[in-house]
Amino acid sequence: MATKRLALVGLTITALAVLLLVPGGAYSIQGQEHEEMAAVELHVHMGEFSFQVDGQEPGMPLEIEAGMPYLLAFHIDGQIVHEAMLGKGVKDEDGMPHGYASNLLDNIEVRLIGEMRDSEFEVETMGLIELELNREQLLEVKFTLPEELAGEWELGCFIPGHYEAGMKLPIIVN
Repeated sequence: MATKRLALVGLTITALAVLLLVPGGAYSIQGQEHEEMAAVELHVHMGEFSFQVDGQEPGMPLEIEAGMPYLLAFHIDGQIVHEAMLGKGVKDEDGMPHGYASNLLDNIEVRLIGEMRDSEFEVETMGLIELELNREQLLEVKFTLPEELAGEWELGCFIPGHYEAGMKLPIIVN
């Protein structure tokens, strides 16, 4: 009798797993279909010494809603290499800004999608500190922030001289 009960429990768990793992980002609970939320796509342009979000004036904050999936697409519009770091509390090294004390995407599931030299790639990782982009490279970062990260953050480039030249942008997580 106990063997039949264990087999029934195992069958129930397997059936539930199959229902929850429907391909295409949809899942089903008690006969109801649910679609995975589409990511809010924002394009961030990296000029020679600036960040600008599509549809906004230069220097306007990047606003993110906690609990919503986002896809930030980074584009280099200028001729030089840049990096993108999301955090707060600028660290100082030898009198120069050198990254953030707290990184916004620490311990956050992140998916990186990009193109480089006519090849595409996709990587999933836990946490992200820095992106480095070359000319003509597209890099997309997909993530969802929890409510406990609400507050003021910043997007910055810490290649020597870039941050000091104004290559930073406020981020507001609501």
